[in-house]
Amino acid sequence: IRNIKKYGIFVSSTYKDLIEERKVVSNAILSAGHIPMGMELFTPNGSSSIDIIKASIDNSDFLVLIIAGKYGSTCIDEGIEKSYVEMEYDYAKKNNKPILLFYHKDISKLPMYKTEDSKKRKKKLAKFLSKVQEDVLGKEWIDVNELEKSVIASMVQINNKEYETLGWVRVKDVNSDILNMDSEVCTPFLVFSQEKRPSETLQSSLLANASKFYFFVKTGVTFFSAYERQIIDIVNEGCQFKFLTTREEYIKAISGQEDLDMYYTNIEKTKQHIKRIINLVKNPYNIELRVVDYVPTLSINFVEKKTGEKFILVQQYFITSRIGKDRPMFLLNSDNEWFDAYYEEIDGLWRKGTVWNLD
Repeated sequence: IRNIKKYGIFVSSTYKDLIEERKVVSNAILSAGHIPMGMELFTPNGSSSIDIIKASIDNSDFLVLIIAGKYGSTCIDEGIEKSYVEMEYDYAKKNNKPILLFYHKDISKLPMYKTEDSKKRKKKLAKFLSKVQEDVLGKEWIDVNELEKSVIASMVQINNKEYETLGWVRVKDVNSDILNMDSEVCTPFLVFSQEKRPSETLQSSLLANASKFYFFVKTGVTFFSAYERQIIDIVNEGCQFKFLTTREEYIKAISGQEDLDMYYTNIEKTKQHIKRIINLVKNPYNIELRVVDYVPTLSINFVEKKTGEKFILVQQYFITSRIGKDRPMFLLNSDNEWFDAYYEEIDGLWRKGTVWNLD
């Protein structure tokens, strides 16, 4: 199955000084048919972010390491202060992840704002680069165009070589003998691509005849725009509706202004939808709203039908691609081995949340 396997590739670098470079690298990875993963998904201001990053590296197959003129913000990893980038490298190396290194050829040619301004941090950067170069055969780059070419060349090498990492393969490309594995080894669940979505949307069918509906998402603007009338109907029929989202102040603390502008537009629209729903339902006490200090990398819908059936719908987010209907969706029933894990996630976040005051 070589050449049809897609690898998850964790992109590790400092962030603010290498925004353009990260975008180019991510696009090169996508163009090669693989899946870029990186720090944009995480919240490094919080102590728990180290665990989140390590979990993401666990789920990746390669680590692309980009080093330029910054050592980067630091964290405490196993009692040692180091940059997030160095922590990511150390963890990937410890777990035998293949590492692709791209380091700047001449830091003196970088603008001052892209370099460290203290001797201490410059020394840490030099020591880190020296450590990496002892372990990894890297490629030099001097500008973003050269970096792009080097990454593309490395992706070609990945595609032409079989690695012992797991990777991802489409079900249709896998030998039928593999698919006929014992259910204790492989428990499938439904995956809907853009081309194969059912004519009736999954969320609409999940809302129908629901006695409980819990929803965790960053803003929910698309959901409420599409299903405001249906939400009113099921709440009037006695459905317990819980909506959990990220606290606005938390979003503000970790986001750039460009992202904030779009976020505030969407969250204000969501508030207007919810206010209308509350005003139009017979029993507004069936609606509970909470916020939590956590930005989801996926949305989770839990539904319990009046018949007692239970389902969870998961939809993934991507930073550089896959928006709206093109995001992968996973539908799990209560027999699925991952059902409890997703339910515990939304339930745990709900219990950590606080009441959302729409005013």
